[in-house]
Amino acid sequence: MTHNISDTIAHPLFCVTEHVDYRISSGLLNSFTEWWHMPALVACVATVAAFVLWTYHLDASELPRWKGAPLALLRIFAWIVLLLGLLDISRTAEHEISFPSRVAVLVDGSASMTLAANARPVLASPDQTAEETSRSKAAKDILYNSSLLTSLRKVHEVSVWSFSSDSEKLVLLPQETQPTERLATQDAPEEWHDKLLSQGTETRLGDALLNVMRREPDESLAGIILLTDGGNNAGVDPIQAAVTVANSSTEVHVIGLGSEQLPANVRVADLLAPPRIFPGDSFSITGYLQSQGLEGEIAQVELLEAEAGTMIDASSTQPAGRVIDTTEVRLAADGELLAVRFDLDGLDNPGSRVLAIRVIPPKTDSRSGDNLEAADIEVVDGETQVLLLSGGPSREYRFLRNVLQRDQSFAVDVLLNSAPTGISQDARRILDGFPESREALDEYDVIVAIDYDWEQLDPASTARLERWVSEDSGGLFFVAGNVFMESWLTNRRFEAIRNLHPVELRRGEQILLTPQLAAIDPLPLRFSPDGNDSEFLWLSSNPIASQTIWSEFPGVYACFDTSVAKPGATVYARIGRNEGLGLNRGGPIYFAGQLYGSGTVFYAGSGELWRIRGVDPATHERLP
Repeated sequence: MTHNISDTIAHPLFCVTEHVDYRISSGLLNSFTEWWHMPALVACVATVAAFVLWTYHLDASELPRWKGAPLALLRIFAWIVLLLGLLDISRTAEHEISFPSRVAVLVDGSASMTLAANARPVLASPDQTAEETSRSKAAKDILYNSSLLTSLRKVHEVSVWSFSSDSEKLVLLPQETQPTERLATQDAPEEWHDKLLSQGTETRLGDALLNVMRREPDESLAGIILLTDGGNNAGVDPIQAAVTVANSSTEVHVIGLGSEQLPANVRVADLLAPPRIFPGDSFSITGYLQSQGLEGEIAQVELLEAEAGTMIDASSTQPAGRVIDTTEVRLAADGELLAVRFDLDGLDNPGSRVLAIRVIPPKTDSRSGDNLEAADIEVVDGETQVLLLSGGPSREYRFLRNVLQRDQSFAVDVLLNSAPTGISQDARRILDGFPESREALDEYDVIVAIDYDWEQLDPASTARLERWVSEDSGGLFFVAGNVFMESWLTNRRFEAIRNLHPVELRRGEQILLTPQLAAIDPLPLRFSPDGNDSEFLWLSSNPIASQTIWSEFPGVYACFDTSVAKPGATVYARIGRNEGLGLNRGGPIYFAGQLYGSGTVFYAGSGELWRIRGVDPATHERLP
């Protein structure tokens, strides 16, 4: 394969040449632009020559031939000199210097190059070392022990690059046919060998290609040879970089390293845990395992608890912390996610701590550094601080305020758009405006916005709210309405508010065409599997009983007509019947949520959760 690549690149490209060309040219002839210019010149010269000869014949007819011939030659010479002056004859020296073409060789220096160059584990036998079987060793063998560099240097200069999180030119190897004095100016070849290390924490393949295109001479860069295992986990997408390279005349050849089969591995792909809990409250923590080449194998999964700030080593046989619970699972098919859930009765001691899920893989697992995922959790000993925003004193606002106010675990402040100054409300505090500082906003754990008029907020307050959710782990609950919502949707100033919603909200002409959906008869809620599994939507401690209660709920009469969830958002419920519910057969979304930075956002399509009291008042009190 090495010989084929070097031969392919070598033949069509130019070599080093230095010479001088001399050229005689006529300024008059070079100025001719029409086809008839040259015939006209020839005709004029012939006419003048005939006239000269005819006048000489008349003037010298009585002279002896030995006197007339020299006179004729002198006259003809004079006319020839005039003709040469007219032609503007010049001699030009052209110095042509051709620089050697160049080929860039990029060698992957990321940590993944230390993995096995074949399907076997890196330490396949006691007699082998990681260096003997690694992809990095295979790349060095191609450079040192094959004829790749030798073949290329017969025709080109060769620059050797190493890349991982950054790309660096190690050496420029001159063309072997160049003069010895040029060779003396180059770095010693032995120095760059020691720089080919596989220690990078990132693989920026796309960035490396673009960097070579920028830093190598455009006129002489003939080709790029890439030695890599194909991994890319940061920077520019290699496909985008390939588009840029394709627009140039530079050829790219790839030498793939490593096995065509992914190594056997199991990893903890994700971990879902509540950021805050109260002492003694039961909760669940779920880890998602993803395996490759281990379908059907048995793996043990542990739930660990450690003090806050503890670094738990995934590869250690005795990691820090204590084991709370353990279970065995059968690994799923390649690439599929397997959920492993641990249900806990609660944590008693207030404070911060680390919970981690660790998988103890089968012996054939090739990587131990991804066998653990940890999350910080805080046991809060105190009240949940709630800021209740509402555009007006709707039923949803009144019932929710009363439920929260009666629960001693909540402290409620209210901000009512339509309330005059000095009004009395059943709440801890009545605010006259949105919190004016980040510190004031950080006092709250949850903000509930019921059809709130966001036009009351200035740009600084809007940015403060977005930062409170994304950076300060705030919980935000949007309740759609038909009074204020459609007015602020058309204002570009509230792009941040729209971005916080887990659903795509309509703007402009779409609002006029599809106003908030309203029905004469109640529309039932249809829960998705995610909705049925979400405990915060359970109306009973038992999931079956909860589904039964929801089935007895007649439904809602209105829902903001949006049927598209944002990427990464979760749809928990839609309103039931499909007739007249827009173009999407799934129906408008009623419950949806998403993770936004470190915070959580939940959305309800209308302010009608108070209607659940018609089934049982206790169910409405449980829902918050």
